Amino acid sequence: MKKKIVAIIFALILLVNISGFAFARASEYFGYTAVYAFALDDGEILIEYDIDPTHTMLECGARIIWIYEGQNNSNYEVVRTYRMEDYPDMIQHDTIIGDGEVTYPGTPGKDYYALVGLYAKDQYGSETIYFPTKVVTARN
Repeated sequence: MKKKIVAIIFALILLVNISGFAFARASEYFGYTAVYAFALDDGEILIEYDIDPTHTMLECGARIIWIYEGQNNSNYEVVRTYRMEDYPDMIQHDTIIGDGEVTYPGTPGKDYYALVGLYAKDQYGSETIYFPTKVVTARN
């Protein structure tokens, strides 16, 4: 019985280690990513994003950012969309880092979050991954 428990524990440790290795490099494009939301004065909401790609990219940054506002029924609705085609500063070119920010003129007392589509492109292809920010409450 003791040998069986040790074998099971060993198998679980091995499984966790193999799984960790498999997920350690889930992307050929993104090494590190982060998205943030901050409530500034006068209701303004600041959305920031940071990307450390795995190598030099032809393009790197945010492809799209959706701003969601909390509604009275506890649901969230998209109130603004920022696209890289309309805001070229959301993308850096020939870079080893991608970062940027957008601001949204929110309403004090309302809750907001963003869903950010992070984007990287090299000569072989591209990838977009989506991350939500935390929810922040706009302040006066």
